Amino acid sequence: MFRAYFEALAGSRRLAAVSIVLLVMSGLAEALGIASLLPLLSSNLSSSAGGQSEWFGLRGDSLALACVGALVGFGLAAAVLRFFADKWAYVVQASVERELRSKVTNALLKMKWSDYLQVSLGDGIKASIIDSTQVAVGTFAFLQAIGMSSIALVLGSVALVVNPIMTGAVLVFGAVMALAYRQAGNRSRVLSREIAVRAGDITESATDLLSNAKFYRSTGLQSRALDRINKQFSDYANRYARVQRFLPATRLGAESAGLLFIAVVLVVTITALDDSIAGALVFLALFYRLAPRLQAAQQTLLTARTLQSWWDAWKRQYDVCIEAVEEVSGTVVITEPSRIELDNVSFTYPGRSTPVLAELSCTLEPGQRLAVVGESGAGKTTMLDLVTGLVSPSRGAVRLNDVDLRDVDRAMWRERIGLVMQDSPAFHASVLENIAFTDPEPDEQRAWWAAEMAHLSEVVRGLPEGIHSQLGQKGATLSGGQRQRLALARALYRRPWLLILDEATSALDSESERVIQEALVSLRGDCAMLIVAHRLKTVQMADHIVVLSRGRVIEEGSWQDLASGNGMFRKMLAAQLADTPA
Repeated sequence: MFRAYFEALAGSRRLAAVSIVLLVMSGLAEALGIASLLPLLSSNLSSSAGGQSEWFGLRGDSLALACVGALVGFGLAAAVLRFFADKWAYVVQASVERELRSKVTNALLKMKWSDYLQVSLGDGIKASIIDSTQVAVGTFAFLQAIGMSSIALVLGSVALVVNPIMTGAVLVFGAVMALAYRQAGNRSRVLSREIAVRAGDITESATDLLSNAKFYRSTGLQSRALDRINKQFSDYANRYARVQRFLPATRLGAESAGLLFIAVVLVVTITALDDSIAGALVFLALFYRLAPRLQAAQQTLLTARTLQSWWDAWKRQYDVCIEAVEEVSGTVVITEPSRIELDNVSFTYPGRSTPVLAELSCTLEPGQRLAVVGESGAGKTTMLDLVTGLVSPSRGAVRLNDVDLRDVDRAMWRERIGLVMQDSPAFHASVLENIAFTDPEPDEQRAWWAAEMAHLSEVVRGLPEGIHSQLGQKGATLSGGQRQRLALARALYRRPWLLILDEATSALDSESERVIQEALVSLRGDCAMLIVAHRLKTVQMADHIVVLSRGRVIEEGSWQDLASGNGMFRKMLAAQLADTPA
């Protein structure tokens, strides 16, 4: 456990140490404040017996005022020190949560693309949001456990000076309680592991339910889906309650045993051992400060031990990501629109023996339009992934102006790419923020230009607040065609060297497809285009067409050459024309 939280505190150890030191200092101030009552109590008891004690030359009212002043002064110092200790402990908790979220999210996005596709979305979200939060809470509990243990040690040391016999008995009592808490911690940790697994299932199910809400509601499956996830919620809640019950149960046992223990020890000390009443009273005050600290130390340690399972889950996911990190990017910077060349490229996904692409060669010059067509599974999307650098060839090379893409600064290259997918994202933000996505200072004039080029400007002007209108979840206030034009505007806002269209019009009606094709035709020469499409009508504007089948190029040429030939392209075209309504 100590090693786990020590790793979690990697970026906040100095601040954590400050918090613990402040807690120890607050405990020392508290102990000294209580101990300062000993002279006053001894003097008053001596006075009742016919004498009067003197401490440091003080007696009577002077001694009383000094003792009360010390009590108040040390008490205020303890409170202030505890305030700052807790303050920095919460800062550490927030820092750990932020750092863990950032690290695992960053690691997820830097995985090799083929490995990233194998990661469960629910597990990724859980590691980034839930696990990180629980580990941060556990880290806070861990710091509090160390701090409270240190305070208990300070109070116990002072109590040892006041009454060694009673302090020894307290230490025995504390050891017994520690064993009880340890047993509870072992059991709660086992249950906590089960909860961590259930949390991943819940996250996956909730993501599925909310992402596909339209499907569930439109098909009448909403109730069944809700029943399924509600069962998961109930199972998680029951297991969580079973874990949490250990805290109040152990606290009840500790408090009950503590009261009985102190009563027995006081009676024995005062009657049988005939010890000092003043010392016993001061010890009693110390014990009532010491006992809660011992209990708090045990409870926070139990909490930290229970939440360690979330660290284990987070670490497993993080290690998976780190082991599959994308290869280090090159450093070559391309300063002008590039010729893209795929030279005898083959690619095989890890764990498979059959290549997705085999000996593929083609070239796309700046400003040119290259289309890639073929049946499903032909390797079209993998070809795009090679061009964007998401995957690297198993054999052959992808080159930009004769520079191997492995040697190119990938971040720079990807910033020069505009991408429009079949299901391009539309964000719950304004139209301007959607078009200028991630631009810290959106250029409204440039956004309007992009909207004009994408034939979206009239749609935007018709919205209640124009370009500042808020779009609903996933752009629900726009039609499918309008969302695709929004995606095209976002791609054009970047002024890309390469515009990739990955089945960008396959789900659109004829009118929406016509509008987007007109927009693309107007862009001729502004940037290179790489078009992947199943509907052959979409690629009619291409300068060159490559036909893929089972990862190999079986035909290539212009639309006219392929349409008038006798190969697969012509057969595919005839089949699609036959399916087109008259």
